[in-house]
Amino acid sequence: MKIWASRAVAATFTALALAACSASSTSSTGTGSTGAGGSAAATTGAGGGDPCVTGADCASCTDRVSCFTCNSTAHQPGVTPYNALITCLFCTACYTTCDGATTLGQSGGCTAAPTMTDSCDTGTPGMTACDTCQTCSTKSGATCAADLTACEGNGDCKALLTDLATCPAM
Repeated sequence: MKIWASRAVAATFTALALAACSASSTSSTGTGSTGAGGSAAATTGAGGGDPCVTGADCASCTDRVSCFTCNSTAHQPGVTPYNALITCLFCTACYTTCDGATTLGQSGGCTAAPTMTDSCDTGTPGMTACDTCQTCSTKSGATCAADLTACEGNGDCKALLTDLATCPAM
C-alpha cells in the first residue's frame, strides 16, 4: 500500500478545511486517531493491545512507518482516493521536482516516468520545488485537481491528509 504524506497537499487541504469548516489542521476525523496534540506514549486501548497497532490512537506511534500503517487502518475508506492523489502528484504532475523515481515511501517510487513533463513540474528538484509543484498541480483545472476534490469529498481521505502530516519524521 502506497502512503506518502505531502506537506504541500496537507497545507492546501488545511487551508481549504479552515475556510470551509473552521477546523484546525491538527484535529482529526474518523475512528479515534488524534492529531499532533495526542499522547506520545503507547497505552492499552479499550479492546486491549497497542493503540498504534489497532488504529485507536495513531498519535501514540513512535515511528513514521507505524504511524502511516496505523492511520491507513484507522481511515481505510480513504486510502484509495488518497493513493490516487499521491500517485497523481508524485508520478504524473511533480515527478521531477518531487523525485518520483524514489520518493513514494515504502513502495520504492513510481513505476514509470510520465511521458510528458507537467507544466507545474519546474525548478530545482527538492522540497521547495516539490511543495510549489504540488500546490500548482492541485489548483482548479490543474492535473491533480480532480484527485484533490475526490479526496476532500471523503472524510477518511481528508483525515489521512491531516493525520499523516503529524507522523514522526524519518
